Amino acid sequence: MGMEDTGSKLARQAFHLFHSRIIQVHSIILQIDIPIGFLCQDEETLRMKINKKIVLYFGLGGILPVIYFVGEGLYEGKDDPTSLVFYTDILIDLVLSYGMTTSISLVVLLCLEKVNQIFPWEKNIWVRFAADITITPIVAAISVYPLAVITFYIYHDDAFNAHILKNVIIAIVLDLLLVAVYEGTYFFKQWKQSLLKSERLEKENISSRFEALKNQINPHFLFNSLNTLSSLVHESAEKSEAFIDEFAKIYRYVLENQESIAVSLKKELAFVESFMYLQKIRFGESLDTEVAIDASKLEKLVPTLSLQLLIENAIKHNMVTRSAPLKIKIHTDGGFLIVENNLQMRKQVNNSTAIGLKNLRERYKLITRLKPEFIVTDNSYIAKIPLIDKDEL
Repeated sequence: MGMEDTGSKLARQAFHLFHSRIIQVHSIILQIDIPIGFLCQDEETLRMKINKKIVLYFGLGGILPVIYFVGEGLYEGKDDPTSLVFYTDILIDLVLSYGMTTSISLVVLLCLEKVNQIFPWEKNIWVRFAADITITPIVAAISVYPLAVITFYIYHDDAFNAHILKNVIIAIVLDLLLVAVYEGTYFFKQWKQSLLKSERLEKENISSRFEALKNQINPHFLFNSLNTLSSLVHESAEKSEAFIDEFAKIYRYVLENQESIAVSLKKELAFVESFMYLQKIRFGESLDTEVAIDASKLEKLVPTLSLQLLIENAIKHNMVTRSAPLKIKIHTDGGFLIVENNLQMRKQVNNSTAIGLKNLRERYKLITRLKPEFIVTDNSYIAKIPLIDKDEL
């Protein structure tokens, strides 16, 4: 009977201790959401961005010290494994450790999201690195302070200052480890995205090269060029030779630059000059071109064969006759290269694949954030393609 009373008394004590500590743990867990409102205005947006696996793993990592100290206590004979209080303490310690580690991880990740918005890696690597190793440890130390105060009043195992310092040090170490994992994961994902982007760009580039070669070597182009050459042979050996030279330049340019994503505007204009030479011989006065390029823009980049594509597009879709000459103006305006022509649409367009402009849009999307614009007015068609800085590639 005495043994039973002792067991019941021990169980009641364990229950009351467990109940009181659960209430204390609950108050601690409630503290987790306090820093979130401080750190960001759009809480839901940042929550969606948090890597839940990182929080989970670090939370589980927080229980490892508890397991270590329990094992140490059992080994040294300090703890009684037959006592119900022993198991209650373990449970409470696990909950506290997991809750503190998870809450610190959440706060640090939210802080990293905010740091990423203010100091993105793309702007300045060293400023971002400095922000990671200074701002986040401070935030971690501040966020652990109220939790450390609560655990101090639960355990009373150290002097107050020593207890707070110990928890702050642990929080800072956890923060630096978390930052390393977070940034490592970020760079790994960026690397994977870069590989995927390169693959997509290569596919688009291959498609572009194929389309360009197909346009240049299609039977109509060859037939028209050879027919023009045949006429010139009887008229002037000099003109025939010049025609052949320009004809060869076109194919040399296509073959030499088929691997290039973009070329300088100066280089593209030199190619287009050869292309327009052939077109002028073919159409004569029916085709009028005007080029007015700002010299400071000549070293800017454009996708390979993009200018030729726009001119070819204008010739293909519009009437080119003596009574209704096609006028094409090529000029620059700010950060754009503009190809503008008067609008006199053909009733029927032969061999139009309708993918040239779409292909050009996709190529720009992979190279830069800038987008080409295609504008149709009552009297004209305007194509505006962004000029790209070399450091953007």
